Amino acid sequence: MRVLSPSPRGLAAVLHDPTVFALVLAGVLACGSEPGQIAAGSSGSSSATDSSTSAGTPATSVDTLTSTTDGASTGHVDGTSGDATATAGDDGSSGDGTTGDDAPMCGPDPLPMPCDDAAALGPDDGYGNEVEIAIDVQAIDNPHPTAPGPIRIYRPTGVDAPPVLFFSHAFGATTPVPYYDETLRHLAGRGLAVVYVPYPLVPDVDDDNLDRYECLWTGFATAATAFADSLDLTRVGFVGHSFGGGATPEMARRAFVEQGWGAQGRFMFIMAPWYSWGEDYDTLPDDVRTVVQVYADDEANDHQIAVDDIWNRLPAGMEKAWLMVRTDVCDGCGLSAPHGVPMTGTGPAMNDQAVLNAVDRWAVWRRIDALATYAFEGDPSARAIAYGEDDEMGHWVGCGGRAVRALEHSTDTPILASCVAPLFTAAARCENADPSYPGCP
Repeated sequence: MRVLSPSPRGLAAVLHDPTVFALVLAGVLACGSEPGQIAAGSSGSSSATDSSTSAGTPATSVDTLTSTTDGASTGHVDGTSGDATATAGDDGSSGDGTTGDDAPMCGPDPLPMPCDDAAALGPDDGYGNEVEIAIDVQAIDNPHPTAPGPIRIYRPTGVDAPPVLFFSHAFGATTPVPYYDETLRHLAGRGLAVVYVPYPLVPDVDDDNLDRYECLWTGFATAATAFADSLDLTRVGFVGHSFGGGATPEMARRAFVEQGWGAQGRFMFIMAPWYSWGEDYDTLPDDVRTVVQVYADDEANDHQIAVDDIWNRLPAGMEKAWLMVRTDVCDGCGLSAPHGVPMTGTGPAMNDQAVLNAVDRWAVWRRIDALATYAFEGDPSARAIAYGEDDEMGHWVGCGGRAVRALEHSTDTPILASCVAPLFTAAARCENADPSYPGCP
């Protein structure tokens, strides 16, 4: 069992603990944990343009570990004791003779070095594969007083009034390069305008989380107003990762309920969310197509956070799916499932798992592409891909061409995996709340 923190820490405590902060910058707490994705956000902003080519749902726990006081792990769901992980073999086995979908839920400890983009075959049916289209990236000011940098809008050239995707990043990724740039360009290449708004690391305010939410929303609303004549706000999606995943339902509620955006199609795609500090999620329209995606080897955020803070607070009639991405190994490299899966590049934290490979293409790009198509066009085949009924994750080039481990998916019961002692637990929610947040002492 991989233990990253001996006890829960509030986000502010982590940032202000010099020892932990130094470890974060050194990359010891890498793979996308909340305080680990520290990026040097650009100050100020510009207007330059560049161009380039059911409430209360119980969860199903798989390979669950129970932490003892000394950090040891005890208990599998099959009644065995010890670690739920196994050492990976070079032939793609998990170390216990199993491969692919027969392997345990958890990846090997430590996770292997990531495979390059040529190790597994990418999608070829229009969802998740490359699209050759020129992209414009524009930057405009965010008027929010704590904004650390400009709003960026990725737009496909030659497309009039494209649908809009509003992207909320993980904590610290205050510039899209190097973290999400390839993903944003991919989505724009699919014919979507993508709005990226940085929020501050530690704003000089009493309520940090509220300020970050306000910064995000101010940026999204500013972009929508500035480009009102060239964006289709009747077709809108919200995508978020980590802190941004937790913020996504609140951003969507403000857009869909208060502003009336997305009347012709709307969705949320939420990845490995941190705590969610919004309100009245049960007022979200039932027609918001929603996917919550978690990663089996997430070392940052407890999967139970996604259940308690998001899944169980959504309307009972909403059509939603839960996707679990699992690690697979072939020829000594891994298509791994840590917290940083959605990131395709590393920053100062030196996260060696943040590379572009088949996990990004199959688990993230393909599912968002399909969810947008389903939400905006009603295509049932796209729904099957977005919601994981089509659970394929591609095939290895090596290892006899076997299938990469498929997604786990559910439309009613969240699937959890306790492969790592996460840095942030569901039980520590109030330790990370703003002073004024209701319901926390």
